Amino acid sequence: MFKFNVSFIIPVYNCEKYISMCLDSLVNQTIKNKEIIIINDGSTDLSLEICEDYSKRYNFINIINQKNQGQSIARNVGIKLARGKYIQFVDADDYVDINCGEKFFELCEKYNLDCIRGKYHIYDEQYDIKKESLDLSDFKYTNKVVNSREYFIECINKKKYEVTPILGFIRRDFIIKNNIFFKEGVTMEDHEFTMKCLTIKDNSNVMQLDYDFYTYIRHKGSTTTTPTVKKIDDIIKNCYSSINYIDSISSNEELNTTLKKSVSALFYQATSIYGRLNKREKKKAKKILDKKVLNFSIRNSFDYRQKIKFIIFKYFNNIFDLIYYIKLKNKK
Repeated sequence: MFKFNVSFIIPVYNCEKYISMCLDSLVNQTIKNKEIIIINDGSTDLSLEICEDYSKRYNFINIINQKNQGQSIARNVGIKLARGKYIQFVDADDYVDINCGEKFFELCEKYNLDCIRGKYHIYDEQYDIKKESLDLSDFKYTNKVVNSREYFIECINKKKYEVTPILGFIRRDFIIKNNIFFKEGVTMEDHEFTMKCLTIKDNSNVMQLDYDFYTYIRHKGSTTTTPTVKKIDDIIKNCYSSINYIDSISSNEELNTTLKKSVSALFYQATSIYGRLNKREKKKAKKILDKKVLNFSIRNSFDYRQKIKFIIFKYFNNIFDLIYYIKLKNKK
């Protein structure tokens, strides 16, 4: 039924400095019977040439060329073309441990998992610093098979929730049967995709490994490093889409409450991005920062600290701006 054990999906856009390192970590995977799907999203540097060189050397690499349409569309193209039983998303400027594919596959097969998740660490290129992403010492579901909804609730309650989809394998037929795709035309789309993977079914299983396998490289060109008004607009769209999803599924009160908290946490990112904008950009952002979503987030705040930040943002915006001004000034 499946031609490959795993399909590694890599959207590529102008990553000539990093793409070889990424591809080396995938072509040298110890897992047998793998494919690598590269979606070249309109690169204008040497990324495509580098990928084509790898494709000539390895017959399990498939390159798809498209005009620049963004990471979400590129990933969706990869999902539809994938012929592996499991999917692993990898960003073109990152790399993974060469044993992760084999390890994830064996556990997914042994325990019939819909999803398996490991950990990542951040390598800050500017400061040459490595930062751990997640401490699982007090997380009760580490290295255990658990219902994915229970896992999601525990992650939120213990502040261990990672929205990024690059953290491990997802069963491809689970994605297809449940119509889980990335919201297109926006950034910050990871939240809804991961939320759906973990909560759309009441009988799916997941395993969280205490296994640091993924290196995320933070550099000047990284998506997360530059604050923009568009990112705020995209977050608002993702918030509304996520709220609609919450209303559409059958869930108990605990799950419903937890899902709403996760949307509040997403909106929190919008306020943080707003705080880093200049005065001119803030004026534009204020027109976008929807009061309905803000009020929703105040009612369903992740914690007390988050609620206070929302209240200051809503009622004492000048103080909010001053706090960020001082904060950013002290960073310089």
